[in-house]
Amino acid sequence: MALYENLSGGLIASGGALFAGWLAWSAVREQVEIERRKLRAADIAAQSQRADQVSKVVSELTTITNSGQILLQRIREHLTDPTPHASRFLELWKGQIFPTSMGSWISSLTGDEIWNIVTRMRLIAGNLEAEIDREKGMQYNLIMTRADVAAAQAVTEFNSALEAVRTMLEQQKVWLADENKRLAEMKRGA
Repeated sequence: MALYENLSGGLIASGGALFAGWLAWSAVREQVEIERRKLRAADIAAQSQRADQVSKVVSELTTITNSGQILLQRIREHLTDPTPHASRFLELWKGQIFPTSMGSWISSLTGDEIWNIVTRMRLIAGNLEAEIDREKGMQYNLIMTRADVAAAQAVTEFNSALEAVRTMLEQQKVWLADENKRLAEMKRGA
């Protein structure tokens, strides 16, 4: 009987140790799963942040493109005068059409390049009006001709810069679609 008592005690002790090991293994497995979920949630949050950043740039570039197109259309309306750009700049200046604050004319991707050109166009128009007023109509044609050259050059530069923004916008839209797709895949796999 003593032999069986030792055997049964050993079996009970072994069973208890096995049960304790199983509990420990279950706890470790559960902790690993928790950590895996935390890492996945962190990856999803990081991907979401990347998508939000690209979305913000797309929004900025869209605003610049739309505002630029509107301004460019207004500049190019009714260009029939012998000095078309200077005359149009003067009209827009008097109508207070040129933007006076950088507001939404800058972005993290383009910086202030577009705004600098818009500012230069506004300054050309303001200086033109001041020079015409100062000269009291004398040398009007010469003043307008000089201003027209500067205004035409500014419009050409503005159009080129706006084209570059449009190209960046298309690239950013593709990137945003990729980032959103990656985010959706990560969420599905969660």
